[in-house]
Amino acid sequence: MSTVVSSKEKKSFSKKLFRRSSVRSVGSFMNRVLRTLSTLSHFGTDAQAAEDEKDDAASLQTTTGGSLPSDDSDCGGFPFGDKVPGVAGLKNHGNTCFMNAILQCLSNTELFAEYLALEQFRVGDTAAPGDKSKSSGAPLQKKAGLQAQEAGEVTEQLSGLVRALWTFEYTPQHSRDFKNVVSKSAIQFKGNSQHDAQEFLLWLLDRVHEDLNHIVHPDIRPQKKQSNTFDPFLCISLPIPVPHTRPLYVTVVYQGKCSSCMRVGVAVPLSGTMSRLRKAVAQETKIPAQQIVLTEMYYDGFHRSFCDDDEDLDVIQESDSIFAFETPELFRPEQIRSKR
Repeated sequence: MSTVVSSKEKKSFSKKLFRRSSVRSVGSFMNRVLRTLSTLSHFGTDAQAAEDEKDDAASLQTTTGGSLPSDDSDCGGFPFGDKVPGVAGLKNHGNTCFMNAILQCLSNTELFAEYLALEQFRVGDTAAPGDKSKSSGAPLQKKAGLQAQEAGEVTEQLSGLVRALWTFEYTPQHSRDFKNVVSKSAIQFKGNSQHDAQEFLLWLLDRVHEDLNHIVHPDIRPQKKQSNTFDPFLCISLPIPVPHTRPLYVTVVYQGKCSSCMRVGVAVPLSGTMSRLRKAVAQETKIPAQQIVLTEMYYDGFHRSFCDDDEDLDVIQESDSIFAFETPELFRPEQIRSKR
């Protein structure tokens, strides 16, 4: 009796897995993928692939705590065990987190994953994926005007990687080969530096779009007039302007019996001398530059004075407490003689 109850619980649990529309669509997608790929001879080696994934620690177990049925499931009746198709981790090959995140998102986008896993980008999709000899469509080939690397290489590697994720055949070599192809096609992603995931996504989609636009169709007769219009870009990235100045805040102390203080902000060049700061304060306060004394002062008194106009501005930080004192005009006897 307990065995019957357990069997019913398993069936009810399997129905819950595919109850929601989103999960049903994923199950339908898995059904199409596995039904198409079942003709491949290497699909029967999932036990060896599972062992390789265990050794490389790249496979994630399902978080549901149950197992998919092997007889009456919606995925073609293949023995899955406790693994879920498409749910697998990607090996990090040195700061490739940005790349792995985008690959996981694209692999779990049903239409995009189906398009790549079933190789629908080829003209003839009657042959099994990976069997290029039986495909009526030509593979992605190099065309005049492209770069030195083979056209379609990125799309081919991406297709193989997505297909491997959905057929339990993923090994770190798949993602390593994809990274090598990306590094060869885009020098900005070469090496082990960190990059922006959105930047990689835009580049990858643009690259796939370019590859698919240059598929060669040998069976199609050319027309007298042909016009191909490709999208020149997906988006435009505008660089942030590099600042050439930095702000400094100066407390101005005016002369006189009723002297007052005023805090002003001035913009000084990143590299310059103290004379630039003096001129900026003079322009802001209308005080002659020769009557301004620049000092650094805190609650315990004066710390230093900046009397040399040739002194580098780098000695002043934005957090320093800078004061500008207005001094009386210097007495010059020659000025009195000139007035006479």
